[in-house]
Amino acid sequence: KTIIMHLRPWKLSHLDDLCNYANNPKIANYLSDRFPNPYPRETGEWFVNYTCAPENRDRFRVIEIRGEFGGAIGLHPDEDIFRLNSEIGF
Repeated sequence: KTIIMHLRPWKLSHLDDLCNYANNPKIANYLSDRFPNPYPRETGEWFVNYTCAPENRDRFRVIEIRGEFGGAIGLHPDEDIFRLNSEIGF
């Protein structure tokens, strides 16, 4: 069976799902060290607001699977001499 996924813009209504997934140790264990664990709701609020800012709107998406939150993907630009590079996080 084909699983259909969509990439959607972030909305504040995704906050609860983000925090639920982010506080799951089976998920958090595979994320970068800069990802906080436990994941405070305030961090989630900051992140969703950051992704919704006009200058970031094209770099971050929610992964929607069968109409439900399934994760996120984003481009994280590097700095200094690496400023032309980006990390893809999902």
